[in-house]
This record gives sequence, structure tokens and C-alpha cells, in this order.
Amino acid sequence: LPSNATNYTFTFAVQNTGTGPDNINLVVSHPGVAVTIVSVNGVAGTSTSIALASNASQNVAVIYTVLNVAAGTKDTVVLTGTSVANNAVSDIGSADLTVVMPALAISKVAYRDDQTTAIGAGLVLPGEFIQYKITVTNTGAASASSVQISDALPAQLTFSSATGDAAGWTIGNTGNNVTASLTGTLASAGSRFIWIRAQVN
Repeated sequence: LPSNATNYTFTFAVQNTGTGPDNINLVVSHPGVAVTIVSVNGVAGTSTSIALASNASQNVAVIYTVLNVAAGTKDTVVLTGTSVANNAVSDIGSADLTVVMPALAISKVAYRDDQTTAIGAGLVLPGEFIQYKITVTNTGAASASSVQISDALPAQLTFSSATGDAAGWTIGNTGNNVTASLTGTLASAGSRFIWIRAQVN
């Protein structure tokens, strides 16, 4: 699961296999450090109880969040049900979780004003316009949200304009500091880019 502070739900089926009605105490635990339990069967916290007739069953939703831990971190959500009528009777259900994370890589290449000819080690002249192509790529295993680019142009340039590769970018500039925010998510292995046009002083 991605670590992004989103609430996730795992549903356990709890059944009373006894010969009479019973109350079942439910307690959720987890041995690792990857999750935080939000609620059990709609009750905030890690415990609650339900009443079940003989042979009756009920789906119990456990809501949890995934913390900001390293990709690959594992944890297990464990639901323990214990009979109130006989505390010696209990059972567990579990769900194994592995955290996946987005990872962003950014590249920046300078081009002539035609957006085709890379400048490389070439010279630029005062008054000439150049364009930077800044590409952000999600190299991780999960979609990335709230993707932002921040680029400070050198003092030898004056910002002229900026555009995105497609809809979804919100781009601004303050004192040669260009920022761009991407609406929605950037899928794993996906790339998006912006162009920044500037004039050589």
C-alpha cells in the first residue's frame, strides 16, 4: 500500500460458531510500525464489541492509515475476537501489508528557443531566448500525488514564460523562481514536463 496518509479499509468476517448468542470482544493490533489503526467497526480506536446470534456472522471493517516509512516495510493488521461468554474461546484474522512508495527523478535540459536544439556547451548571446525542459518521472512503485517543481533561474536570465506539456499544471513565477504544481497523480513510471522560456541578460 502507498504511504500517503489515506485511510484504507480491510474487512474481516466474524462468525459465532457457538450454540447460543454471544458478545464478541474485538481488538485490533499490529506488530510492525507501518500502520496506525483508526477504527474498528465504526468505533474509533482499536477495540469494540459486537453481538451475534448462534451461527450468525458479521463483516467488521478495520480502518487504518499507512505511515511515512520506507518502501518495502511490512506490517500485519490482526483482528482478535474473544467470546464474552467464555474468554478461553478466541480466534484471529490477519492481513499482511507491504508499503510501496513513489520516488521522483527530475531532469533539466537547456535548448535554443526552438525547443529542439540542445545548447550543451554552446554559447548564448545577450538578448537571446532559451528554453529549459524540466521533466519529472515517478521511478517508484506507487502513484505520486501533490507533485511540485521548483526552479530558480540564474541571475543571468530573465523569466519570460512557462508552459506545461498538457493540462494539469499550475505554473507561477516570482523573481525568477518558477514553481509548477501538477493536479492529480503521477503514475508509477510516468513522466510529465514543463518548458521555461527565459531571455539572456
